[in-house]
Amino acid sequence: MIEKVVLDVSNKLGRTASVDVSNELRCTSSTDFDGFVGIEAHLANMNSLLCLESEEVKMVGIWGPSGIGKTTIARFLFSEISSEFQQTAFVELASFRCNRPLDEYGAKVYLQQLVLSEIFNQTDKKINHLGAMQERLKDQKVLIILDGVDDLEQLETVAEDNSWFGSGSRIIVIINDSHLLKAHEIFDIYKVGLPSKKQALRMFCQYAFGQKSPPAGFMELATEVAESAGNLPLGLKVFGSYLRGMHKEEWLKALPRLRESLDGQIESILRFGYDGLFEKDKALFLYISCLFNHATVEDLTRLLTSCFLDVKIGLKRLAEKCIIDISEHGNITMHHLQQRLGREIVRRECIHEPGKRRFLVDCVDICNVLAENTGTRRVLGISLDMSETKELLISERGFNEILLHWERFPLRCMPSNFIPKYLVELTMIASKLEELWSGIQPLECLKCVNLRSSLDLREMPDLTYATNLETLDLGGCSSLMKLPSSIGHLHKLKDLDMERCISLEVLPTGINLESLDYLNLNGCSRLTSFPEISRSISDLYLDGTAIEEVPWWIENISGLSYLSMNGCNKLRKISPNISKLKHLVEVDFSECKALTEDSWQNYHGEISTSLMKVNLSGNSFERLPDTWTSIQPKDLDLGNCINIVSLPELPASLSILTANYCESLESLHGSFHHRHMALQFINCFKLNHEAREFILHSDCAYAILPGGELPAYFTHRADGNFLTFTLPRISLSRKILTFKACMVVESRVSWFDFGVVSLFRGRDDNKYFSCSRNIYSKRNHLIIFNFELSSDGVNYPPAELNHSDVQFEFFCLDHTKEIREIKECGVQLLEVSPSLG
Repeated sequence: MIEKVVLDVSNKLGRTASVDVSNELRCTSSTDFDGFVGIEAHLANMNSLLCLESEEVKMVGIWGPSGIGKTTIARFLFSEISSEFQQTAFVELASFRCNRPLDEYGAKVYLQQLVLSEIFNQTDKKINHLGAMQERLKDQKVLIILDGVDDLEQLETVAEDNSWFGSGSRIIVIINDSHLLKAHEIFDIYKVGLPSKKQALRMFCQYAFGQKSPPAGFMELATEVAESAGNLPLGLKVFGSYLRGMHKEEWLKALPRLRESLDGQIESILRFGYDGLFEKDKALFLYISCLFNHATVEDLTRLLTSCFLDVKIGLKRLAEKCIIDISEHGNITMHHLQQRLGREIVRRECIHEPGKRRFLVDCVDICNVLAENTGTRRVLGISLDMSETKELLISERGFNEILLHWERFPLRCMPSNFIPKYLVELTMIASKLEELWSGIQPLECLKCVNLRSSLDLREMPDLTYATNLETLDLGGCSSLMKLPSSIGHLHKLKDLDMERCISLEVLPTGINLESLDYLNLNGCSRLTSFPEISRSISDLYLDGTAIEEVPWWIENISGLSYLSMNGCNKLRKISPNISKLKHLVEVDFSECKALTEDSWQNYHGEISTSLMKVNLSGNSFERLPDTWTSIQPKDLDLGNCINIVSLPELPASLSILTANYCESLESLHGSFHHRHMALQFINCFKLNHEAREFILHSDCAYAILPGGELPAYFTHRADGNFLTFTLPRISLSRKILTFKACMVVESRVSWFDFGVVSLFRGRDDNKYFSCSRNIYSKRNHLIIFNFELSSDGVNYPPAELNHSDVQFEFFCLDHTKEIREIKECGVQLLEVSPSLG
């Protein structure tokens, strides 16, 4: 049971259970699957979607990029489950071609005829109307796998509705485009992901050596080739088959070719997906493959708006076709074999005259174009890695109308004849620049400047005409001492990042950048004054600065939602006007060693109620400043405030109180009767008896505090983590039982999840919590929490629910999903109430 909880908790929290646990849960291992690494996991995932025990008709999709192994998985699945159906067919739609011209209706009839021929194994089967599929299959339990679906009409022609098929039928659609599945209302979709590095190496070795691991002396080479294939199963197969039987010396000679060129078989399969795109989506694909792999949706939307009507819709289409992947944070990733395809398509636009291509990415080509001035207006962008060349010669007219990405730019200044009039983006990360250019330049097209980690950059040029600039990233420019006053003209600037500009002492004053939303000055250790450059800032990062005061005029930054000043050790005063900020959601004043109880003054006017989290951890004050209780945050972190002796009555709004490592904390005042409140007092060993009793009897979601024995009022208790509880002699039909539980947990370093699994009349349920901070507990601790058990859904007559036993299994798992030892556990029945259902 506990292994099931490990997987349940992992899935619900978005984390992956360890391989060891998942392996233990597998009951059998068929030797039929030895040739295809990882097939058992794929089949298990598909079986969970298919629900073969159900009599309903289900349509399920298998979705993933070309070459990922979708068809292979489907064939294994077909061989495994075919015997459970009356009629079966594996239909490869891509191979169906009609030798005579047909109208739309005739083409549909022909397609149904071909599918029925596969199902009934009759090559000469003829039909003359579109109702034939439904007529012949409505009473049949069928398994149909449709491979290569690339059009919604195909789906509607051969599987328009569930009513076409008999009870228990399963229709599996293999596809590259998830949009088609959703358009056909297929929502049970298995997305096939890339194998892990370990699995990919095993796959490659099967093809290259006929065994699961490389022979002696080949481990490093085999690993490198598998990585060159990007762990894509098709690439692993092609590369492995190509190298099979070669000596080590031949491998070494072949490696450069595998790294740089695209195999014909791989290209033909990947090219099929590219050729099926709309022209605008093809262009967006090429932008990403040549310039913007690993960029963000926000970046591309900002930079390419003038080129595409709606960048986000184009990105969504590419993601639906599995050509790119977009993370939940908006990060775009294109598999490097897809990237290689895109760059090869661009190279073939003009093989012998690279200056006529849309993008330049090859170091030799770029150097030649710039030195010989053979570039044309067709060039949209250049991406150059300076680590690939020792010398760069630039023609007097080498730059013009360019979107420039140039890491490790080697010059101290841009060429004097550099004309940035049509420049849209300038990215020169880790450059040798000391200044960009002198004088005022025409910069009306410029939207983004990224000079991050240009350690020698001492000053920024006049930006008067950069009126469309939206992003300025100067993070890590450690020699930069100031910004020009012309920054006041940047009224479209949204993001300004200057973190770790350790020489920065002042910012311009008396300006208001009306679009500025994000300002990051973390690590600007010489900055002494609170920034006064915009009233529109939403997110303000000032960690590790030398700022001494949060001024009264902070109330003017009316849209401020996040303020972080962690580690500002010279901060001595915080204006009470911070209480006026009606959109403030989170503040962080942790590790500000100069703060005292008198650093705040109470504000007696109307107080903002939007604040969710206040972090005051690691500070030296001896009592909690009144301001932060009157503001009424929902999450208050006082961890490592080692001088606090007592806590006052805390606001009723509070839902999380973290007081870990408050080594001097003795007493508490007020009440903790918020049913959803979490209390953490880990390593608070000086809590007096009254405080401990106060916590132990609180009506909260959970509480953690030092302790080695269960409280006496837990009369139902047991050593270890298993406990059986006999329910009271009353009718439990449609009732909810509320319990309080307690367990003694061993000391450990880590954050952890904990809870209980309840087994009642054959049905199990679980309640879990997460303590998501990395904590070293020096001794054993008590964890107390409330949970409910419902009799709804238990398939027993009401009379048989009386006098039943409930089995409880407590668990505590660290961040690696390792089970922590529970020394003792106990429960107490608090209440039996009617079910709302």
